[in-house]
Amino acid sequence: MTNYKLQQIAFLGLGLMDSSMSANLARKGFSVKGWNRIPNRPDVRIAKEAGVTRVSSIEEAIESANSIFICVGDVPGMEEMILGEKKIINHGKPGVLVVDFSIINTDAARYLGTQLKHQNFRFSDAPIVGETLGHNGVLLPLW
Repeated sequence: MTNYKLQQIAFLGLGLMDSSMSANLARKGFSVKGWNRIPNRPDVRIAKEAGVTRVSSIEEAIESANSIFICVGDVPGMEEMILGEKKIINHGKPGVLVVDFSIINTDAARYLGTQLKHQNFRFSDAPIVGETLGHNGVLLPLW
């Protein structure tokens, strides 16, 4: 049987869809640390109640991560998380997989992926779209 606790996941962005995705990973036994720009957003509770460890900084979220999942709403937010002085490119472990679930333009995704590759990170652009399905459900088709 696989020991998912050995797989350390950082989830950056805990909106409704992101909280639900991180919560599902935690329920399946993965060790997940979550960070959100707005720490007291109601959706963060979904992740926390499922076992996601909420942290107060990106650095704390990624320090031991084998995979980093990002879901934010805009290119400046992605650039800051990836290229900012105290962020992924300077504090993540080389070889880590960075997955971008955001719906940013293709040129920005390619640029960020190239910057990460130059620093020995792996990158996957996997944009999601979704909608809420009532109080607790989320539909998340990957493109």
